[in-house]
Amino acid sequence: MISQRVKNYIAEQSFCSEYLFKDWEGFLKLLYEEGGRISMIVWWDYCTLEEHYFSVGMGGYHDPTNSEYIYAETQFFDAELETKTYKEILEYITNVRASGFRYDDKHISHELVPSFYFE
Repeated sequence: MISQRVKNYIAEQSFCSEYLFKDWEGFLKLLYEEGGRISMIVWWDYCTLEEHYFSVGMGGYHDPTNSEYIYAETQFFDAELETKTYKEILEYITNVRASGFRYDDKHISHELVPSFYFE
């Protein structure tokens, strides 16, 4: 069961139904402090509208605070993460963001952002 603090954070900070957050690290920390766990991460490529043509992501959500940017949904996800600790999840996200994704020579990730499925 998700705590009221987590529900409040989602209501105040999420800008779409996919649990995308500008401060995803804050959400992740709160979720684990409240006893929650991540079960899956879906990756989004945060990029300018121009970069979107060369992104690994497809359609998505415009940044609600900057219309020149989009969160483009990728086909990359990671499942069965329930047994990972907060520190392991954070380290994993950091590593994936540093290495990025690539489809071919033309389509790359720009700034990867995780969205979460959780318990």
